[in-house]
Amino acid sequence: MEQYFGTDIQVRLQRKADEYTNWMYSTAGACHPGRCLGCDDPDVLGWDVIFAHLKRDGRFGFRMIPANTIEAVRDKLSAEGFGINFWNVFTGSATDILKATEPLVRKILPEELSFIPEEELHNPELIKEVQTFLSNNGIPPVSGLMLSGQSVDACTKVVRKSCGEIVAMAYGYFAHNDHSEHSNTGWGGLVAVDANHRGNGLGVQVNAEMVRSCITKLGANSFYEQVSAENKISQRMVERCGLKLDTTVLCGIASSEEAGLQLWGQ
Repeated sequence: MEQYFGTDIQVRLQRKADEYTNWMYSTAGACHPGRCLGCDDPDVLGWDVIFAHLKRDGRFGFRMIPANTIEAVRDKLSAEGFGINFWNVFTGSATDILKATEPLVRKILPEELSFIPEEELHNPELIKEVQTFLSNNGIPPVSGLMLSGQSVDACTKVVRKSCGEIVAMAYGYFAHNDHSEHSNTGWGGLVAVDANHRGNGLGVQVNAEMVRSCITKLGANSFYEQVSAENKISQRMVERCGLKLDTTVLCGIASSEEAGLQLWGQ
């Protein structure tokens, strides 16, 4: 079954991200931002490589970029006709996160809700439902191979009602390769809660389950999530999970002006 979902542009980028997974995990300076190709050290990867992909794809991810280099990055991109949106980064150590999330994951879900066993996420039909849920909640999906953990080491937490309807989810994985100083740092996001189930802490709970799983199952020794400066709800959510604003780094998506600067943050 087709493992891609979204607009023609989103599907094309998801396909390329899957095709270039080995490249992103083996090339110095590259990283896997999820929905497109990306880097965590543009100078090491090479700006010629970045612009070659940007000109073909219209999107390129920048992860954990030192804040004191942001203006230089903007200038390089602008000189070639590209813009970039950045998001704040919230980081935490495994120790701090496990301590903060312990009481959160002890909370019992309402009787009609349950977490979907992760082994079920290899079912393509269920993956399509998850992608549809993300899209319906304003979050562009990643490929089914990523969501199911078949192309990357990942933890996908999905909550559904007894009738099967998905009501919440969160996703985490390793975005950085062994060449990076962030190689043992997990990333989390794609946090979404159905409108009828918001306001009762479900988002915090599903995020906490995801973050803990990335630490206890995948072995992350630190973790980060990216949140826009305007999204106060998500900021409070990640802070409750043991993450704190890290002003030394930013994450972003570069885009061609023709494609528009689509916001792909938390």
